[in-house]
This record gives sequence, C-alpha cells and structure tokens, in this order.
Amino acid sequence: MKRQLLTITLCLALPCAAEPTDTASVVTRYDEDSGLSQWHVTQVLQADDGMMWFSTWNGLDRFDGYSFENFKSQAGDGCPMATARIRDMRLDADGSILCRNDNGWFAFSPQT
Repeated sequence: MKRQLLTITLCLALPCAAEPTDTASVVTRYDEDSGLSQWHVTQVLQADDGMMWFSTWNGLDRFDGYSFENFKSQAGDGCPMATARIRDMRLDADGSILCRNDNGWFAFSPQT
C-alpha cells in the first residue's frame, strides 16, 4: 500500500517538476491615461502590418506598440457614420477595417 501511494505521489509530482521556473510575464494595462480613447473596448485585431486596432465606444484606436492614435467620425467630415461607438470590427481582404456601429457596417481604410 505504501509503495502504491509513493508511486501515485511521484506520478503527480513529476509534471510539476518539469515546469520551467522562469515563466514570468509582463502585463501592461492601457487605459485613457495611456492614450486609449475609451476604456470600453469591444474588439481587438492585428493588421497585416503588425498594428493593433481596438474598436471602442469612442472610435477606432491604432496602437503601434508605443502610442495610440484615435480615428472617429467628426461633424462635417463627410463620414456617413452617425456615431463613433464601434460595436464590432473585422479585417477585410483588401486591408481595410470593417466597423459596425448602430447604423450598420462601414469600411475604414488605414491607408487613407
């Protein structure tokens, strides 16, 4: 009985001993104080050029690893989006970002 208990204990302990000991991770929190335009992020995606895009309730935020840049419709800019509250986004095959708000889907071109 003692031999079986020792065998079971060793079998359970071996996977723990095989774990690497230096698995420290660095977690950075981004918020409005860091440049994010809105704390409510609805989607995150990475474009083919490596840029990270965040859809928020205050437009789209692009993050290059150092700083954020916000893109949203403004009154009089000719953009048909009635609100900057982005609820969903997808990356299109041509590189544009498809954004959905309360009025439907709109294409955002990072190039222009």
